[in-house]
Amino acid sequence: MRKISIFCTLFSVLCISSYAAREITVYHSPNCMYCHHAIDFINDNLVNEYPDLIVTQVNAALPANGETFRAAVRKCDLSGFGVPLVVIGDRCFQGFSAATGDEYRNVLEAIVPEEVAAAGQGLIADETMGMETETVHAVQTPSNDARIGKTPVFLYALFGIFLLALGTVLLAKKRRKA
Repeated sequence: MRKISIFCTLFSVLCISSYAAREITVYHSPNCMYCHHAIDFINDNLVNEYPDLIVTQVNAALPANGETFRAAVRKCDLSGFGVPLVVIGDRCFQGFSAATGDEYRNVLEAIVPEEVAAAGQGLIADETMGMETETVHAVQTPSNDARIGKTPVFLYALFGIFLLALGTVLLAKKRRKA
């Protein structure tokens, strides 16, 4: 029974760690027309093409987000502070054009296999560690919120806890008989 408990614990940790969503962070300014084009491209195309996509928009013009934006520019090893700055994994894109949109797709394809994309749900989240951000919903329905994309991880965690509890109960039952 102890082996079952250990196996269940390891299985739940493996399931939780194996789920990887595609994430895009868009640093933008409200007055930037290229920022609006990039955001529109992401919302109109990529959110529909990659259902597990998590998009975080950070208004780089707000003083509260200044340090976060500067940190992103340093991480990307860029010489200027231009927007839009789109960060996908470890790739950074400054500015926007039709070709840039195709590059977004190429990077997204390399991040996670299509099987994960087919299993996910579309969302745009605002998990930004205290930054002032704007949340934009890909599809304007009440059911499209930050909880939808977390469902697979939540279910894996719940399943792992259930298996751990079951193993513990069976182990305790066996000890009582002995």
